[in-house]
This record gives sequence, structure tokens and C-alpha cells, in this order.
Amino acid sequence: MTQLKVGLRVRDLDASCALYLKLGFKQIPRPDEPRLRYLTFGRTWLILSDMYSHGYHNAQRQDAAVNGPVGAGFVLAIPVPDLDAVHELWRSEGLPVTLEPQNAYWARIFTASTPTATSSCSSSITSPGSRHSRSAHNMHERSRDD
Repeated sequence: MTQLKVGLRVRDLDASCALYLKLGFKQIPRPDEPRLRYLTFGRTWLILSDMYSHGYHNAQRQDAAVNGPVGAGFVLAIPVPDLDAVHELWRSEGLPVTLEPQNAYWARIFTASTPTATSSCSSSITSPGSRHSRSAHNMHERSRDD
């Protein structure tokens, strides 16, 4: 299944998570990732990350997310059928790749800026066919039953 995943950096991870849970989001428990909260709303994921203690790709991105403008920590995760082909497309277009392909908990990803994005905005390109994505899908299905 193809899913939209949105990442959002927040100043207070626990308070933000609690608010989204009150709005009807479900949480996928991940005690091994204390700086992140994985939430679902239907088939859409919201991944909250601690603005101050979850890592950044570089100092410039951290400064932009922490000091503003608002929205500078926003990431849009776009599922694609062939991650390597899209990574090559980004490279061939001369677009900045801020994180090379790697496995994340929920998919194989790379992170890049788009032609119209500022240096603080990015897209995580994900390959939903990876073993990581299927594992996340199974956890998502369990969370919907709770």
C-alpha cells in the first residue's frame, strides 16, 4: 500500500503527540526511538521529531528549523516504486541530495530539496516496496485495530 508520510519538527514532543492523539490520531509505539513519535490518521502518517534532540543532516538545516521561519522543519515523504531511479533523477537534474539513500524504520529513503524549495524544506523520497515499508505497514494495520 502507498502511504503519505509527513514529518514535523516540534518544540515539545510529548505535548504535541498528546494533542494529535486527542484529535483522533493513533500512535505506533517505538520505545527504541525516543526522539520520534509515529502517528497515523487513516492511511496517512505524521512523524513528529524533537526539534532540539533529533539529528539534522547539517548545521544549516538545524539552524533553519530551530530559528525559523515557521515551517522550516517540514518534510514531505513521497512514496515511489524505484528509489534508485528517482535518486539518479535528482542527481542528473543537479538537485541537492541532503541525505543519501539509506534504510529507515518505515522505508528505504533519501532526502533532497526540490527546485523551488528553500534550503530548509525537503522531500524524503521513499521506496514503499522495501522490507522496512512492509514492516511499518504491518504495524500500521495493528495500530488501526486499537
